[in-house]
Amino acid sequence: MRKKQFETLAPEFEGEKAGQADEYAIGAFVRDGILAADFYENKSGRWTAMWRTLLDNTEFCNYDFQKKIWSGEKLDTAGSRHMSLNIYRRASGNGYRTLGDAEKTVKDFVRQTGGYTCAGVWDTLRYEEDRIAEESRAAAEERRSRRIQKKMALAPPLPDDFDSFITDRLFRHDHIMYVSGKKAVCTRCAGETERTGSMKHNAEGTCPSCGRPVTYKHTGRMSEHETRKEVLLIQQWENDVILRYFKCSLYSRAGSRESLHYSESVRTYHNKRIECYDRRYICYADFCGKEFWSDRMVCGRQVSYGRCCLYGGNMQEIAGLLGERAYLPVREMAEEGTVIPWRKILMYPSRGAVFEKLYKAGLKRLAVEHICTGNVKIHDGQKALKKILGITSPMLLYMQNHDSGRKVLEVFQDAKKDSHGLNDREIAELAEAGISAGELKKVSAGSRIIKTLHYLQKAGGYSGLKNTYSHYADYMAMVQAMDYDLEKDTVRYPEDLKAAHDKAVAAFNRQESDKKKREALKKYPGIRKREKELNEKYGYRDGDYMIVAPADAADIIEEGRALHHCVGGDTYLYRHDAGHTFILFLRRTQAPDERYYTIELDPGDGSIVQYYGYNDKKPDKEQVDRVLGKWRRQLRRKESRKKTAV
Repeated sequence: MRKKQFETLAPEFEGEKAGQADEYAIGAFVRDGILAADFYENKSGRWTAMWRTLLDNTEFCNYDFQKKIWSGEKLDTAGSRHMSLNIYRRASGNGYRTLGDAEKTVKDFVRQTGGYTCAGVWDTLRYEEDRIAEESRAAAEERRSRRIQKKMALAPPLPDDFDSFITDRLFRHDHIMYVSGKKAVCTRCAGETERTGSMKHNAEGTCPSCGRPVTYKHTGRMSEHETRKEVLLIQQWENDVILRYFKCSLYSRAGSRESLHYSESVRTYHNKRIECYDRRYICYADFCGKEFWSDRMVCGRQVSYGRCCLYGGNMQEIAGLLGERAYLPVREMAEEGTVIPWRKILMYPSRGAVFEKLYKAGLKRLAVEHICTGNVKIHDGQKALKKILGITSPMLLYMQNHDSGRKVLEVFQDAKKDSHGLNDREIAELAEAGISAGELKKVSAGSRIIKTLHYLQKAGGYSGLKNTYSHYADYMAMVQAMDYDLEKDTVRYPEDLKAAHDKAVAAFNRQESDKKKREALKKYPGIRKREKELNEKYGYRDGDYMIVAPADAADIIEEGRALHHCVGGDTYLYRHDAGHTFILFLRRTQAPDERYYTIELDPGDGSIVQYYGYNDKKPDKEQVDRVLGKWRRQLRRKESRKKTAV
């Protein structure tokens, strides 16, 4: 837009006489395909130009006559600097007077450019500015999108063995052999074999045809299966390092070969090394199914990348990114298809020192947990591995032989500080169960922990020491809360732990229930006061069934506990106490103390909101519906007699 020539053009109505009631005005003219709109202010009865707005089909700008500067701001922004103009414009509708043929000039120009005209000149110009700005943004976004797609197209091609790597490494434990009748068919190689007794559903085995590990699936229980995973491919491109994340799925169906599908979802570019703040591109698909790349992270559509498998076919190419110390374990883990957050290793090569020590020492699980969680307690300043981990040599040997993880390490670290008189074998047994000596001491409650350990080892009825310890700790917590005499060995070490645990649970629940009832009686006294009134109004009895009101809040709590539903909660207690709803009990006449059904009634119209029996179910529903129907008819007759008496 040729701005200079419009600077020298004087405003057409500058200095002309203004009407007494006129405060602001606009004049307009067109020159060389550009619309110029001049805005005037009435000063001492004469028009004084404030600014000039230029507009063509693709651009707009403003020139301030006082400051003699150009700006690309919109009309509303320019006008907002004149408070009195805004007030006048809102009060008068248009906010200005048009001078000469300004209105016709503006609207004819806008129509010719394909714009939208409004009743007022101000709104017409404003809408035209919005149209130009939107088209300009769309054009810029299109140019930007083409630039991104061009850059994405220049990425290196996928390695030739990428498909086989995903199938043989990433999904090597996910091949299926479908078992049907007397035969079993491998979806990996389509090899068929006779069914054997070991081919149980979800059991693992090996295909005799291709030698691949497979999982057996019975077609009667599952005829198709899909496994989804992610893989990271790192490539060098010119001066950039590209991290490419692929979503992969292996789909299998009985009677056909498995099919592999993968698509690239995230791509990040880094300048020579991996940095925390990278340029991330996300692959989207539009409504037509056409994929495109974008670096705009739209809320709700962000694609995260964390734990995945690393493609290991180009390790020599990316060795410089991994650091000399971490290269060996990373290569082995890539070949094994280990799923970990690789980006953390790539971003922080300094972590590779401890990572490499752990991995090379056979503590692969611990190495992965160290990288994934960062919660492994280690001493970085030490050189020897046992000192790094803070354990003894026998403990380290045990962990290496069993490829132990963080939980076992924490047990050993606790025992290293204080073994509490336990020997290495006993500590190892605790470590295998994930129980620290400190936890065992706490549950022993003053007794010797070796005695507690021997008791747990001999206790029956549970699968493994961990499960036994868990129930024993639960039992001890309950008997301590109920002030049982722990000096008695029959209490501290019951002969039958399972029976004692169940008995303690029942006693503890009764105690807690009694406590809740006492609190509810004080909190909701209206339930007791309302009993007589509700029984007179809604009470019912025949030879088989009866309907009664609760005696008090404790009665409602016991109803919910016995029938295993939520009526005993504070919500229903409060609503019944306040008269917002009524809770009634349906009983068998021959067994009035046996809880059968709970009814919720609407006090407004007397309608039944809901009714349920044990565990929120409706046993004998047809019979109960007939009883409730008779009850409702009786209530209507009672109500009709009251109205007649009045």
